[in-house]
Amino acid sequence: MYASAQQATDAAAQLKLHGFTDDQINVVTAANASSDAGAIAVQIMKGYVLKARAQVYAEGVRRGAALVSVLAPFGTGGQATQILDDFGPTDSGVAEVVDSARLWDDAAPISSALRIPALVKGDPTFSGFWSMPVLSKKGRTLCSLLGLPEVSDSGKTTFGSLLTSSATTFSSKLGLPLLLSSGSRR
Repeated sequence: MYASAQQATDAAAQLKLHGFTDDQINVVTAANASSDAGAIAVQIMKGYVLKARAQVYAEGVRRGAALVSVLAPFGTGGQATQILDDFGPTDSGVAEVVDSARLWDDAAPISSALRIPALVKGDPTFSGFWSMPVLSKKGRTLCSLLGLPEVSDSGKTTFGSLLTSSATTFSSKLGLPLLLSSGSRR
């Protein structure tokens, strides 16, 4: 929620510059909404906001604030939140009624089911979560680093090309001996 329509419009424009589409962004301002809190809540819910929260935010919009909601694809929620935070959001100023039985977040279904907050805020990548550097440069894969082809002779994509015409490709590339069961031959 933002104090002005201009902040909301600027935040939405920045989201678009980062690849979010018009279908994923919902902007509701006092100028583009009726004065009825119920009708405003319906507009807010079109942006995939839970009904209980939409009713709270509708009161803020009715008083002149503006709301931006984003349906962020998996893995982009942290980026969307960071962009929205850069434009100075404000508190809705309205006490929110919490009915935990009705709160459900489609973006975090396990957290919703267990009624715990999502663990990741900010950088949602594996490396970001563990504060580790990225292991390879963009475009480099484990296969290319090990000198293995990305696709096997059969045309099937495989992990590390383990499924090729040679049964010992991975072991041979790494210079490792084969582990055989008692009935197997080399």
